[in-house]
Amino acid sequence: MSFKKCIKFGAVWCAPCRILGPIFHRVSEMEDFKDVEFYDLDIDDQENAELVRNYQIRNVPTILCLDENNEVIRKVVGAVPEHQLISTLRDIIYN
Repeated sequence: MSFKKCIKFGAVWCAPCRILGPIFHRVSEMEDFKDVEFYDLDIDDQENAELVRNYQIRNVPTILCLDENNEVIRKVVGAVPEHQLISTLRDIIYN
């Protein structure tokens, strides 16, 4: 299993999503995660409707960590603190 993608599902009207946005961006630029692709998707954008449906996104913000086959390795729901997100992602990579 190889951690390849990290997708944040959110919405412009969602206050917790606006809180998590800058955290997600900072984490995406960290050297530890240079081999991981990060995506920030709006659930209300029609271009993302199929992904929202396929991954059964019911709450925002939701972060999905995916392997090379786009299978979910880890799911994080809610506006988590930066240290918790970093810890979660490092746990996937190093364990």
